[in-house]
Amino acid sequence: MKEMYDKWLIALALVNFLIPFFLILGNKTLSGAEKKERLKRAVPIMTVISGAAIAFVLLR
Repeated sequence: MKEMYDKWLIALALVNFLIPFFLILGNKTLSGAEKKERLKRAVPIMTVISGAAIAFVLLR
């Protein structure tokens, strides 16, 4: 049961990383430069949050 729970938490952390990435790239109202700037700001934040969630699962 614990292994399945761990796999779900890791999958959720990865999806939480990918969804904002695809939403920024798929936004038709932003120019290419605006998309790059938003990705520059979002990627470090998404990495920290997803990394913390995965680390929590693997290190507990």
